[in-house]
Amino acid sequence: MAARAAPAPEAAADAIAAFRPESATPDDVEHLIDYRVGQIDDQIKTHLSAVDDLREERKRWIGVTGGRSRIGERDDGVPA
Repeated sequence: MAARAAPAPEAAADAIAAFRPESATPDDVEHLIDYRVGQIDDQIKTHLSAVDDLREERKRWIGVTGGRSRIGERDDGVPA
């Protein structure tokens, strides 16, 4: 099966809004499923990127603080 070019986001959103299951052809359904899978893949990539950023930030924080959650004194005056 030949791969289809991805539609413009506006056109795809219009297509989803106008989607009628009773009049859909198998190709229409397949295209809709492929579009949604692509959207979900993009969301997953965004979230994984955010997790990687947080992981790197945590590594830098641990390097700076030596693993302590705070620098300085605790509330009771004892050095942290």
